[in-house]
Amino acid sequence: MATIEVRQLNKQYGDTPVLEDISLTAQDGTFTVLLGPSGSGKTTLLHCIAGILPTDGGTILFDGNPVDDVPIHKRGAVLVDQNVTLFPHMTVEQNIGFGLKMRKEKREVIREKVRDLIRLVELEGHETKMPSELSGGQMQRVALARAMAVEPQVLLLDEPFSKLDIGLRSSMRAFVKDLVSRMGITTIMVTHDAAEALSMADRVAVLLDRTIAQEGTPTDVYEHPVSRKVGDFFGERNYLTVPDGDSTKTIVLRPDEVRLSHPVEGEKTGTVLDVSYTGEVYRYTVAFDGQELRCATMSHDAFEPGEAVAVTYSVDRAAILPEGR
Repeated sequence: MATIEVRQLNKQYGDTPVLEDISLTAQDGTFTVLLGPSGSGKTTLLHCIAGILPTDGGTILFDGNPVDDVPIHKRGAVLVDQNVTLFPHMTVEQNIGFGLKMRKEKREVIREKVRDLIRLVELEGHETKMPSELSGGQMQRVALARAMAVEPQVLLLDEPFSKLDIGLRSSMRAFVKDLVSRMGITTIMVTHDAAEALSMADRVAVLLDRTIAQEGTPTDVYEHPVSRKVGDFFGERNYLTVPDGDSTKTIVLRPDEVRLSHPVEGEKTGTVLDVSYTGEVYRYTVAFDGQELRCATMSHDAFEPGEAVAVTYSVDRAAILPEGR
């Protein structure tokens, strides 16, 4: 396995910049997720790491060794993308063992390794099936096994679950996270799904406006966004201006951090502007102290539009937005 470093990487298509001054480190054996909207450059960065695309500045290192001039097949990175491309005329066993066969490994070595991988990805009983006989999740597992058969230094996953239905997507996330953890393989995955990134990653790099806007643990980036753009990417946020000595500061509150209750006499109140029920929670928009707050609660004591409510939140526990962000 390897530690992957990206240092001040730039990439453009023609005169259009796609990535600007990207620096990122994926430590040996960790799971890093590149998170961002469509067009933010996530897949381009992944393809640069894989060696599919050249860079226009900066450098990429595997275990401290620059690989910018190393061809794809010698770089030690294997890419699994959202379009699972198994060989339709090969069985599960043959697909998994293809890379080993190309390396001219001994037949008994291939047979043993393929058998171990089939057990690892839980596909026993499917060895002689063709891709057309497999479900989407099974095909994804074959693609992962084929990628890991050649023992890559880094596994690159490009939106690997986007073509799966919601129920299967959830189980495959857990499966892949557990699999790469047990193998200890350095993994970098691209997704636009914030929940997917938070549930799978050791480290999350948020790509916005062609650069990394924030990088850190899932808890860091979710609970302490460095800008409104980062905060909003993880769902609705409240940005409240509150007193701070002789000045003011902007705090960040998730809707679930704002509490509503029936007011007592003399208590400062807000007014419910809107309410919606999603099945799991009630979501409110409340006018309070000259600002509009988004609130979410699992309470079954619903409030109605126009109703006066008491609003509470903790300033001390709230994240503070850097000035000017």
